[in-house]
Amino acid sequence: MGWKDHLNLSYGSNPQFNQPYQQRLPLNQQLPPSNSSLEAKVERLVNSTEKFQLKIEMHL
Repeated sequence: MGWKDHLNLSYGSNPQFNQPYQQRLPLNQQLPPSNSSLEAKVERLVNSTEKFQLKIEMHL
């Protein structure tokens, strides 16, 4: 009996290795809920960018 026949070194006889890979999230970890819509986030980005631009222009 060679090393290829050893139970711990044989992938073919171990059903754990024959199953396709499936990524799973742990049961206690869930995706955070979306608190606001994409439109609201874009609006806040635009407002903060405009404020930043005005600050920069005031210092020139």
